[in-house]
Amino acid sequence: MKAAAATHPLVRAVVLSRAAHSKAILGNDYEFRSLSEQVTRLFEESKILGGGPEYLYWFDATMAKTVVGQSMLLLALQSKRNSGVHLHEAEQLLTAEIVQIGVDRPRDAVYYGAWLG
Repeated sequence: MKAAAATHPLVRAVVLSRAAHSKAILGNDYEFRSLSEQVTRLFEESKILGGGPEYLYWFDATMAKTVVGQSMLLLALQSKRNSGVHLHEAEQLLTAEIVQIGVDRPRDAVYYGAWLG
């Protein structure tokens, strides 16, 4: 995260999305949501700024939501109080991804469908 601090907002968004994922695995709802909000903000900032590394062509708004959805499932597994809420949120995020990419990227649809399953 320190190394990415001075990079394009899209790079920071990817890095923070992985940090949020790790917080979800640890069951830290507050940190997960805080980092996820930062990812959304950075993604919007990157759209306004434009550009960004070509190697991040795949990281669009839908993919950002998908990463949050996957993380939300992991958070649900760790949560003792809000697992139903987390599962519902994850289902909404991942279903949206599957519907959007099903025809264009069937392998991804199967992959995210397996996460949802």
